[in-house]
Amino acid sequence: MAKLLAALIQIEDSPRCRIRLAAPTGKAAARLTESLGAALRKLPLTDAQKALIPTEASTLHRLLGRPARQPAHALSRRQPAASGRAGGG
Repeated sequence: MAKLLAALIQIEDSPRCRIRLAAPTGKAAARLTESLGAALRKLPLTDAQKALIPTEASTLHRLLGRPARQPAHALSRRQPAASGRAGGG
């Protein structure tokens, strides 16, 4: 994963580039944070490029902004889809 992120950063070397990391569980997010940090230290990136790569992963639920037990349809009513249509559909 670190090499893929490094390649993306090198292709789109822009401050507009925004990357977020998420995993299904808190334990998986912690492991992703740890392993990615170790791998990134070994890659040939500039400090500016390294600054574009997140240093911490979160859970999918936190990234989506909803509690783990909340039904998916409740999210779509609160936050319409990116297409701009109401109701998430």
